[in-house]
Amino acid sequence: MLDAGQRRADQKREAALKLSEKIVVTLLDVRRFLSRQSLAFQGDTNSEGNYIAAVNMMRRRDLVLDQWLNNSSLRPYHSTYLHHDSQNEFIQ
Repeated sequence: MLDAGQRRADQKREAALKLSEKIVVTLLDVRRFLSRQSLAFQGDTNSEGNYIAAVNMMRRRDLVLDQWLNNSSLRPYHSTYLHHDSQNEFIQ
């Protein structure tokens, strides 16, 4: 039988995994939308591009996504999946 501390840690880890899954699904939905509309993901050097613009638009309505992106520095892996390398990995 797990002690209370271990059980809480497991529940916290499970909640973090569910949150990460929700975020990744949201980011994949943005990619799917851009692909279906034949829109470019990246902008030029002076522009953030359609992908970042769409994610920022979603952030205004999805407080969980906004908080997750704002708290990226608090996570051990510091990833927001917004970098072009991450985008390319998802596409492949």
